[in-house]
Amino acid sequence: MGRVERIARDPCDHAGGVRVGQPPAELLVLNRLGIGYPYILAAWKVSQKLDCEPIDVLIITRVVSRELWQEAQLLLAQERRMALAARMQREHLLDQAINNLHRHRPQYSACKSFATSQLLRFSFYAILILTCFHFWFLATFKLLFSILTLFYSAVIVMRGFVIAGVRTPHNTLNGGTIADDADLPIYTALVALHDEEAQIDQLLRHLYQLDWPKNKLDIKLICEADDLSTLDAINRYKLPACFEVVVVPPALPRTKPKALNYALPFVKGEYIVLYDAEDRPAPGQLREAHARFSQGGPSLACVQAPLLIHNHSQNWLTAMFSIEYLTLFTGILPVLAKWKVPIPLGGTSNHFKASILKDVGGWDPYNVTEDADLGIRIFREGYHTETITTPTFEEAPPTLAAWTGQRTRWLKGWMQTLLVHGRNPLEFCRDLGLRNLLAYHLVLTSLVVSALLHPLLVFFFCITLFDLPGSLSNRFDGFFLTTSVFNLVGGYTTYGLLALLVLRSAGQNHLAALLITLPAYWMLISVAAWKAVVQLILKPHHWEKTPHGLASEEFHITDHQAAIFGRLDFQDDEHEAPIHKTSLVFRQPDRISGSRRNRHDPAGLGGMRRRSQCRSGLAGLSQAQPDHDRF
Repeated sequence: MGRVERIARDPCDHAGGVRVGQPPAELLVLNRLGIGYPYILAAWKVSQKLDCEPIDVLIITRVVSRELWQEAQLLLAQERRMALAARMQREHLLDQAINNLHRHRPQYSACKSFATSQLLRFSFYAILILTCFHFWFLATFKLLFSILTLFYSAVIVMRGFVIAGVRTPHNTLNGGTIADDADLPIYTALVALHDEEAQIDQLLRHLYQLDWPKNKLDIKLICEADDLSTLDAINRYKLPACFEVVVVPPALPRTKPKALNYALPFVKGEYIVLYDAEDRPAPGQLREAHARFSQGGPSLACVQAPLLIHNHSQNWLTAMFSIEYLTLFTGILPVLAKWKVPIPLGGTSNHFKASILKDVGGWDPYNVTEDADLGIRIFREGYHTETITTPTFEEAPPTLAAWTGQRTRWLKGWMQTLLVHGRNPLEFCRDLGLRNLLAYHLVLTSLVVSALLHPLLVFFFCITLFDLPGSLSNRFDGFFLTTSVFNLVGGYTTYGLLALLVLRSAGQNHLAALLITLPAYWMLISVAAWKAVVQLILKPHHWEKTPHGLASEEFHITDHQAAIFGRLDFQDDEHEAPIHKTSLVFRQPDRISGSRRNRHDPAGLGGMRRRSQCRSGLAGLSQAQPDHDRF
């Protein structure tokens, strides 16, 4: 197996310049053919003093024959051609990762947040509403709020149907067919990493413990080329053959979907699953997903596993986050999947058929919630999504700063998704149908609208509750305030009932008392929503990285969770996960220039002979580059 090592660029760069203080690559390549470095260095220094060619010195002193010199130049030319071809391939892959969707399916790309037609429509609506406010203030307010109330009423009714459809999760493979290992296909796990050196140890162990034949497991660790801390952390481990590192060239946009797109051409598996650095997937998840795919028919494109929070007891914020995840992934999404309506995917533990994922264009590198967008695009292309019950455990952000940054990115991405799929409303309606279009707006649009308008509803609720100020209550004749109370109380009640059901089924009744603080939590979401609006205008493609490793408690699951979700026996035995730490390996430093260089590979191109073992994007880096070797 290869190593990730630091190398320097070819001392004779492709612009024709030669680094001062060391022999050029044309001479250093002789070291690869058995000529000692001291002879090369001495000949180079003598040639500088005598103003002649270094090779003439080596030939006159009979250190090198002309035949050996010609062989060395052929070797260097061959490796430079290989390096150029690899660089061109990396540039092509990077271009495809960034521009493929925008180039071939521009209607699905968030490269441009607002289409010209949308700006014109928004401007027309804004002028119309402001004009109506000027001439018919109260009537306009009542009309708009009546429309909002009707929308909220529909959301409340839908939540009632979801509550009726919620069921307790069953065992992992209930009703599924357990395939023989010999019949299983290759399964690829993609893990995009950025500044995640602290998560590497536990991540590698949990990935290796996935219950799937290791010779049919293809795990891609995707790192940015300039994320040296994460690459160094991975380099401390001697990994099994099922692991491979994909190094992505640095380029804008610096987003997770761009990195996933870059790795997509190297996928070996028939199925693909996404994991994040902090994820702890249950071992049996791949088998249940495969069984679901086997039963789901050709139109089943994606299977979503539930995401659960393991540090829910750390503080109030993580507890509310856990309630939110349980409600979404074990309550709402399974019912939506049963109804076969569009599902906004979670950001991890999505299982795809590789062929369909490539067919629909992969991920949008410009959408900061590529998961939600892809879920809608899958449905528009004639496929559907289902859910399974074997979970992945995640860490909730325990600090307000980390939580706000993550939630801002989510809301901005949902807004991007609404804008992208709302560019041509008639075409969107034809793709989905009226029933599915209604479900789409009651699920995704309601998330954004409620987050933005929640402070306004709370404001008028407080006016009604305390009758302050009385003149304002009189002006609106009670209509505006009454509808505000209905929207707010109805929203809290239906969500609270749904949360109580899923908390009971998950054995976390101790969190139920926190539902009384739901208004405060939703107010925080509103703050993040308005921050997302500002970012959508000023920094639409900015990715707010969520810091991980902030949990104050070790990862563990309860007996109740194990009983509900099936086989969750996370092993911690090195015999089960033969991933061992090893010392960092660097190339020998060059005594002349101090650059890290292997004297047997003076051009720094030896790794090209192993390019089929790992794919990397190192073009343009001038120093301290990770070699593109596979683990």
